[in-house]
Amino acid sequence: MSNSDNPIKASGSQPSRRTIVKGAAWAVPAIAVASATPAMAASPECLQFTLGPSACKWPGSGNNWSYNLELCVQNTCTGGGSVTITIEYLQTNSGASLVPCGTSPFPKQLVIPAGGSACTGSLGAFSSTNSASTIFIFGKVDGGTTTKIGEALAGPNLGECAGSTPCAA
Repeated sequence: MSNSDNPIKASGSQPSRRTIVKGAAWAVPAIAVASATPAMAASPECLQFTLGPSACKWPGSGNNWSYNLELCVQNTCTGGGSVTITIEYLQTNSGASLVPCGTSPFPKQLVIPAGGSACTGSLGAFSSTNSASTIFIFGKVDGGTTTKIGEALAGPNLGECAGSTPCAA
């Protein structure tokens, strides 16, 4: 093979060792990022929370606001299987805790199939020192760290519970 048959020798330049090392250094982070993608398939962005059919609120006054809660979750994640969430606590959109009126139902675990949904069933009554237009849900997705995993609107469309408020925050 002559120099004219070898494109590298014909141009008179071969890649330096430094060029080869630079190329390899850039390839390693690309492989690490690509391998992290499946773990992100179960991100909270594709979990949609709503209040279930048994959710309602008692008329509030002063610093006493109570709710009967049921949460439903839809899994709109694509390219993955089921997602397991563990609900650990709830807050109002103002940051006030929603305190269970009786025994705490948490941690509450739900397995939501890909493209499917699941509901908690009634979680019982909760009370807060602030009314909520939105309920923030904190917990874990697929065993990750505790963080805000979703929110559900609790605004004016939430029905009124029958009877008197079961507890005060």
